[in-house]
Amino acid sequence: MKIEFTPAVRRKTRARVALCGPSGSGKTYTALSFAHVFAPGSVALIDTEKESADGYEGLNGWHWVSFKPATYEPEVLIDALAAAAAAGIECVVIDSLSHFWMGTGGMLEQVDNAGRRSRSGNSFAGWKEMRPAERRMIDAMTSYPGHLIVTMRTKTEWVIQDNERGKKEPRRIGTKPEQREGIEYEFSVVADMDLDNVLTVTKTRVPTLKRGVFAEPGPEVAQKILDWLTDGGDALPDLNAWRDRALDRHATREDLLELLGEAENEHVDRATMQDETGETVMLRDLIIRKGKELGGIAAEPSASPAEPRGGEDGDSGEPAADAFENATPVRPNGGNGNGHQRSGLAREAPQADAEAQKFADEAARATAPREMQGIHRRAREDGKLAALVRNPAGDGSGKPGKLAVYLDWRRKQVNAAVQLSPDDPWAAKVEELTSTADADTALDEVARMAAAGDLDVGYAARIENAVIARFPDVGRESAVAP
Repeated sequence: MKIEFTPAVRRKTRARVALCGPSGSGKTYTALSFAHVFAPGSVALIDTEKESADGYEGLNGWHWVSFKPATYEPEVLIDALAAAAAAGIECVVIDSLSHFWMGTGGMLEQVDNAGRRSRSGNSFAGWKEMRPAERRMIDAMTSYPGHLIVTMRTKTEWVIQDNERGKKEPRRIGTKPEQREGIEYEFSVVADMDLDNVLTVTKTRVPTLKRGVFAEPGPEVAQKILDWLTDGGDALPDLNAWRDRALDRHATREDLLELLGEAENEHVDRATMQDETGETVMLRDLIIRKGKELGGIAAEPSASPAEPRGGEDGDSGEPAADAFENATPVRPNGGNGNGHQRSGLAREAPQADAEAQKFADEAARATAPREMQGIHRRAREDGKLAALVRNPAGDGSGKPGKLAVYLDWRRKQVNAAVQLSPDDPWAAKVEELTSTADADTALDEVARMAAAGDLDVGYAARIENAVIARFPDVGRESAVAP
């Protein structure tokens, strides 16, 4: 392997910011404040915090688009970032990243399920199976073609400290972020926030933020970061431009080999994006697939093929040229009149998964949020969320899509159907319970009132459904079902 050193070049880059802290420390507000400095008018929020950010909509002229996942599998975040990239979103806020670690369907649950499926039945086997998915999720974040801000919950504990009057008092502090060990290495700025809304920079590549402590941080801190990010030479390549080059119908095998080498040199080959069908793929996989489709074209690469990257996460570990040439050649379809060749590839239509389709069919008949949550839970445990299904309401001729997407769409339909009307006397009570209490506490209150005779059983069941619709996964049995 030929090794060549080249001069270092400072380039414009993109923000990678992590804000850590306990509940009430101001993570969401600060993240939105930073985002609207980094990319005003082009902000997307991946909201896992029960719409807590919605209270800031319109404040300070802030507006954004949001996606509220029902569960937190790594693939959900990868797909969301790919969709944001395809839409040209310049800054994405993930509020919070902790849910993709310890939430429903998150890494810890995925590892636990994988361990149970293994012969050994232990967590070591689970981590071995799920590490590649976690790496892909992290690659999707670090290679996002725009600014990225994440919040992370921290584990909390109580300590005795002196207050401003010199008196001892208990105080809740945040300790360790609820995410994988070492996650801070993936970000250029990491800061802790406390309950006084004080931001303390714990890691930074921005010289003006070194050892920085900022009370109620706002746009001025974000501007320091942005000034440093934009103080350089050429900007990083636009990811959608790479995608367009890979999908160029005039591209030859030689062009694609050169493109893959460039992508590897720029460290964007593992970036996630949407291909021509809307599916989420890595740039590397997209280029290699298109190269395989052109396998019948005789063309020698103009430069040495890229070296292997180690074969992680399902990669073959082969150089780019080998990845193309070892593929089954596709018979070319002849010229297109301007000297270029076309692949003439007739790809096999994607097929629905029979087992996954059963979950989709069951969801089509569901009428209660608890039913939808149970279907989603069983599909997740069986590893079918990423499998393809057809819409049960269609005629079978439509293109299959992921089961997770259909279940999320169907869940929203069912949840909307059970919501109480605004003039219902219990509508305000449901809003109060679900915004100030957890699922068990809210449902216990409904069950208590039903048992005391304060509520008709049928009406109590309606209220229970309205409560359950506000939470992503309620495993307990109904206490008021007639």
